[in-house]
Amino acid sequence: MKKNILLKFLFIVLFVFIIMPDKGNALTEPKFECTKDGTKLNNNDTVNVNDELNCSLKVTVDNKTTFIDPSDTLTLENVEIINITNVGASSTYIDWDDVGTGVKYNEIVVNAPANDKEIANFDVKITGTPTANIEIPIDYKEEGGMNASITAKLTLNVSAPLSGDTKPSSVTINDGNVDFDGNKTYSKTVSSDTTEVSLEISASSGGKVRYGSTESANINVTVPLTNDTTTINFWGIAENGTEDEYTLIIKKEASTSDPGTSTGEESIATLSSITINGKKINIRNGIKEYSYTVKNSVEKIDIGTTTTASGASVEVQGDPNLAEGEVNVFKIIVTSKDGSETETYILNVTREMPNPDTSIIIPLSVIGLGIAGGLAYMKFRKKTYIQKI
Repeated sequence: MKKNILLKFLFIVLFVFIIMPDKGNALTEPKFECTKDGTKLNNNDTVNVNDELNCSLKVTVDNKTTFIDPSDTLTLENVEIINITNVGASSTYIDWDDVGTGVKYNEIVVNAPANDKEIANFDVKITGTPTANIEIPIDYKEEGGMNASITAKLTLNVSAPLSGDTKPSSVTINDGNVDFDGNKTYSKTVSSDTTEVSLEISASSGGKVRYGSTESANINVTVPLTNDTTTINFWGIAENGTEDEYTLIIKKEASTSDPGTSTGEESIATLSSITINGKKINIRNGIKEYSYTVKNSVEKIDIGTTTTASGASVEVQGDPNLAEGEVNVFKIIVTSKDGSETETYILNVTREMPNPDTSIIIPLSVIGLGIAGGLAYMKFRKKTYIQKI
């Protein structure tokens, strides 16, 4: 009797674990992948702000048709969905709306067997640091089975965006600071007996400076002044590789006295005249601001100065490339020979707008047109409107 009971128990165990079909989950771990420029990204890989990725969600179903119901809402951290492609799975597909906020899904039917069946494809943009996270909770149920849940997710490290600022952090000439102030051209006048200047350029944070064949975060060189005007070009290189050319124009002032002769004017810091493209503007005592208008055809100006006292130095700040229809402001800073006095002159240069089309439209009401003696004549109403455009 005991032997029969034992045999029945063993038969039941054999039926449950060997003979009876498997009732386990048919859905394996979902495959959620994102790629950047075709290269697969793994968890904790590093991307940059503003990078765009393509993401794909795939499932494998072993032996039973499975009903998949992704969660109504994705978890998106520092990620923005920018494009969605509906991918068919069986006879249904994902229907996403409210992109990036409350993404909706229809239930998806995946017929077994299915290997790496793509059920979603979408593009995302990385929007912030320090990490980007995408999570898709998925509820699923195999045919004849029980409900289960699983989460597809990917976490990436995000680097801060690289700076695009090419402007040097500092530029000095003979220990005097040069402030480009948003412009890329700067003029400085030195005394007529100056034979060389010391130039030091420091790059912006993370960037470099290139002068001649030298490229470094800091450059310190001596530049000989062999001519009355010396042009110095260098390039500012931003952290992200962007480059801009900057120009320093060093001008020697005209010599008005023999070297070593004291004129008693060492502390005078005024101008006697200003020239714009060779045209002279007379300076009036006590007046420090002047306005000048040029034609639209004048795209660029050259500002010249004459100091009242020999040995005074002049710095001209402003972009010589003129904007149309705007007041282009230039600062002219005069420093006395002994450095004890400075004066600042303001020069406002307005470049005229292009001349409008001078075509004339004359709408006329013609009363009659006739030919008399081989000549054409027309009669018009008295009111005639002429509009200049």
